[in-house]
Amino acid sequence: MPVLYAGKKYLLPALTQLCAKFLEENLHVDNVCIIYEQCLHFDESAMLDKCRSFIETQTKEVFASDVFKDISRMSALQLLLEINISFFICVTICMYYLGLVTSHSTNVTFVYSMNDLQFST
Repeated sequence: MPVLYAGKKYLLPALTQLCAKFLEENLHVDNVCIIYEQCLHFDESAMLDKCRSFIETQTKEVFASDVFKDISRMSALQLLLEINISFFICVTICMYYLGLVTSHSTNVTFVYSMNDLQFST
């Protein structure tokens, strides 16, 4: 990400494109949220689209990852507004960030077939 920043700062489009290509080829559950958050700051719309698409196809794994819990609330809310997921998942994640649901009081699990959340206490 620092190299992408340098490419943007010093107006080096070839370097920026190489960095974006590298990030795209190396998107993973463990880094997609960080890349998404940084691309928000760098105004990298093409890379943001790729992150959104990845998250939409890997919703369960991404939202269950520790990395998702580490991004800022604003980035998480921006992401939830932009990706195509069910309203129930969106509300649940918002509740998590507002502190209405905690990992200690509620066990949140995903269901593949419905791409939705279920709660168990």
